[in-house]
Order: sequence, then C-alpha cells, then structure tokens
Amino acid sequence: MEAFAPGAFGTAPWAGFLATDGDLAPYGADDGPGVRSAAGDRARWWFWVLLLAVLAINAAKSPVIIARFEQWDVPAEDFLLRFSISFAWRLALLPLLIRLSAPLLLLVAVLQSLFHMVHTLYFAFFRIPLTWQAAVALAEEGWTLLRLPRVIPWDAGAAIAIADLPLVVGLLLLRQACPQAWPTPGRTARGLGLGGVIILTAALSGLIWLHGSPATWFRSPAVTDHQAVRWCGLPGYMLGRLVWGEPFPRLTYASTIVTGPGRHPPYDIVLIQVESLDSGLIGRRSRDGWLLPHLTALAREGVFFPVTLAYHLGGATTDCEISILNSVEPLVDQPAIKSDRETFPNSMVAILAEQGYSTQAFHGNLGEYFNRRQAFPRMGFQRFHDVHDMQLWGEPDCWGAADELVFAAVARTWASTPAPRFFHVITMTSHSPFDAVNKYPSTYAQAIPADLLQEVEPESVRNYFRSMVYVDACIGSFVASLDRRSTVIAIFGDHSFPLESTDYRSHRVLRDGRLFEFVPLILLVPGATPRVERTMAAGFLDIAPTLLRAAGVPFRLRSAGSDLLDPAAMARSAIPFLGSECSRKDLVRWALEHAAVPGCAL
Repeated sequence: MEAFAPGAFGTAPWAGFLATDGDLAPYGADDGPGVRSAAGDRARWWFWVLLLAVLAINAAKSPVIIARFEQWDVPAEDFLLRFSISFAWRLALLPLLIRLSAPLLLLVAVLQSLFHMVHTLYFAFFRIPLTWQAAVALAEEGWTLLRLPRVIPWDAGAAIAIADLPLVVGLLLLRQACPQAWPTPGRTARGLGLGGVIILTAALSGLIWLHGSPATWFRSPAVTDHQAVRWCGLPGYMLGRLVWGEPFPRLTYASTIVTGPGRHPPYDIVLIQVESLDSGLIGRRSRDGWLLPHLTALAREGVFFPVTLAYHLGGATTDCEISILNSVEPLVDQPAIKSDRETFPNSMVAILAEQGYSTQAFHGNLGEYFNRRQAFPRMGFQRFHDVHDMQLWGEPDCWGAADELVFAAVARTWASTPAPRFFHVITMTSHSPFDAVNKYPSTYAQAIPADLLQEVEPESVRNYFRSMVYVDACIGSFVASLDRRSTVIAIFGDHSFPLESTDYRSHRVLRDGRLFEFVPLILLVPGATPRVERTMAAGFLDIAPTLLRAAGVPFRLRSAGSDLLDPAAMARSAIPFLGSECSRKDLVRWALEHAAVPGCAL
C-alpha cells in the first residue's frame, strides 16, 4: 500500500497539466471557505470529467458482457436501460466513493472485475448464468482450478471484465500526484449523487413498466434466464434467483416407467466415461491412418452412435454421471451431486446392487472432488476408488493419475471380483489443458512419442489429439482383457470441449440460447448386430434402460430414455433437453452442419 502514499511518485510530468502554477492549497469541500485559484478549479473540473468517464466505462462492462452472452442480439431499449441502471448506481454512490482511500478504491475495482470475469468464463463454457447457489456449491472446485489455471478455457470476453482497470489505476495515480484536486464531498458530489438516484428510479420504473416486476421474472416459465440477466444485471440476477428462485431444487424424474425382464445369468457391465471425448474424433483420419484406431475398431464391432446428446450444465462433468446412472436430467445451474437432499432413488446402480452385482467406481482424481465419495454410495456403489485408494498419488505433475495406471488397477480388481460385476471407470488424462501426456515418462506402456502429430496446428488442438491417442490406446488394451462374450460395455464421452481450428471444430451447437454438446457412444453387447446409427442421435437418458435390458437384469425405472438397441423405439421418441423435446434426427443434422469435420467417417 506504500505505493499509494502521498508523494510516493514524486513530481509526475503530467502533474503540471492539473496544476501548472503550483498554487493549489489544500481546502475542504468545494462549497466551503478556502483559497481558490483558476488552476485549482480547472484541475478539479478535469478530475470530475475523468472520474465520470471511468464510472461510465465501468458501468458499461455489465451490459456489454450481457450482450455478448446473447451474441449481441439484445434489444436497444434493454441495453440502454441496463447501462442507465448501472451508471445511475455508481452516480448514487459517488459521494461515498470519493471518500475512499486509493488502495480501497483499487480493491473495489479489482473485486468487481474478478466478479465479471468469473461470470464470463463460467458462461462461456456452460452457456448458463452463474447463480449464488452454484457459486457456493462449486467454491471448493473453484479453488482447485485456481491452482490449475490452464484447465479453464480462456474466453476473449473476459478482457471486457478488466477493461477499465488501467483507467482506474491511472486515475488513482493522478490523485496521488495531485491530491488537492481530488473531488471532495460537497455540493457537486451530492448533486451528482442525487442525479444518480433520480436516473436509477426512472430507469427501474421503465424496466418494470416494460417487463413487469422482478418476482414475475424469476417465477414465470415464460421468462428465460437470459432475459432475467438482461433486465437485472449479473448481481441482480444472483440476488433474484436467491430471493425468488427455488433455492434448493431437486432432480425431477420422468413419469414414464420402463421395465425389462431378466435373464440368467446376467452379463457383467462396464461403463467407460472418457473425459472430453468429442463426436468428431472416432472415425477421423490422421496422416498415418485412423486418429483413434482402437475406438474406431470397437465402433465397427459394436453399435455406434457418433452423435449422442450430453448433459453438461451446472454440475460440469458430474452431470454426465447424474444423467447416465439415474436416467434423469441434471439440475440446470447447480451440481446435483453435491446436494445432501438427493438420495437417488432411481439409480441404475442401486438396481444392480439389489440383483447381486458388485458395484464399483474408479476415478484418477480425489474422491472429495465434486463430492463423489459421498454421493456415489447413495447411488448404490459399494466401493469408490479414487487416486489415493488405488495408491496412484504422486505421479507426474498432472491433474490426476495417468489413465493406463487407473485401468491397470481396474483390471486387477476386476480379476479378483466374482461375477456379476458393474464397474464404472472415469478417465482423467484427456482433461484440459491436455498436456498431461507431454509429462508422462517414456517408461509408461502407452507413452506418446514426442513428435506425434506435430503437423497439427494450433497447439491446443494438437495436445487434445495427442491426449486422445493415449486414452484410445489405454481403452483398447483394457477392453481386450475383458471377456466380451459375457460383458456389456459402454464407452462414451462425458462432454465436448470448445476447440476450433481450420480443420477441426468441436461438436458444440448454440441454438436459441441453449448449448448442445455431442459426444460419441459405443455399445458392445454380446450377440448384438454391429451398426452405425447415422440418422438418429442417442442421449444420456437412453443409456441406463439400454444397459439394464442388454445385461438381462430385471428392472423398473422411471426414464424418458429409449432402448438404443431398438431403432423403432428410438424413432418413436424424442430427447428432453432444457424444457423441450428434441428430435433425434434434428440433433444429428445440427451436429454435422455445425462441425467443419463430420463426426463419423465410418
């Protein structure tokens, strides 16, 4: 803080612009007694101009960020109202702001910029606004990501959040160079503050006149979250959702009951959940052949759905686990896996445990991350193995254990566990920033040569491809060790990742304010006829009823999903997503139209 002590910068060359004759004597309020000079009045006037300019730019950040959320498709009256409200708030607080010390003003500006940056990065990845409930629920995960900054994909919109910081710093430096000219809380400040109150009252009245009361916005299904953010602003949206929204929503299960007969003995089941596996990779060629030869071969041998709709909302990766294991849509803006109120009564895992299966899950991360160690047993898992349980902590400086080590631990446990078995494996190596394989020692069985795919640009796409090549080899080796005659295997991506280059574009489609993410799904079922489903999309809600029926497990499940091994049943059904029913054929069309490279070359 010493940097902001009076006189710390000495005589700045631009100080003469504010006080050329050096006769600025200290004096109190601008309406009180004191020795005044033309230079002093001129300096004070310039400070007012600069201060109001900085406030205006600061106030513009929120409406500009919100407009960017909606791809600049915002009605002009809404944009002007949002700016008027933001600027009026700052004017109303002006008499207080000018009393604050320079370090405190800088702290306020930095915290505000961080607030906007978090909102921008969160929205850029999930395409949903951040709520207060989600911010609290994800605080622990957020602190983890701060230690791994490259894990968070950068969005250019975050630059808007810090656009005014250089101006704030410059204004405070001018204040320290010429403290006598800094505006004081007199008539001018009070007048501007009163003007801010008047503008704020008028703008809020106009907003309510145009769109109704805030209570209506947060309780009416006709008002989208995007509209509520546009009208309330980011802090107002968080407060409104806290006051008028449902503070602790619950999972809503389908009313449709799906049943299936059993067979004896039932098949084993293996789920392999692949981090960030996008629809555009399986069946893609590289310079030396298939990019992912093992998964491509398995796709040819099984039932392959190159376009599968993923759920990737307020629970991040865990939305995949929630939706697949429980055949339910996840919460929109909160991680259901961290809610102690959820008992998961519709869990596929619990059904399998009741039928005598050994139910176990494996993840190369910490079990406490996203509350898996507590939530998975409530779903019916008898054992959850994290990086410590598998004794894999302390591997190279990466986020989580290498996938080949995790699969080796899974294989050992599989061999020592009597049938029937249900194992759920969650991979980790291909997590952003996709540089883990570059750190693995050459002694690893599936180590990637340093020069592999060096022709691919940019580096982010190259590292993504290299990571997936490694994971592909790990999965191929593990699946080869299983008895495919008595095991049902599902291999799928958990979500896509925002990557674009001249010859690769991830399968993420933004339509009507909703982000659709597409991943591949491979089903390896004993006796099933191999096929590639090119015309209809699968969905995460389909996986539980499909696997239970394929394994010959008697079940009763509340699900909006269909049996993916029955094309006729798929054709009769749609996929629920964010309040609407999506045509399976439309989803395939959207995915392939959006991506520069088709998702399936088989």
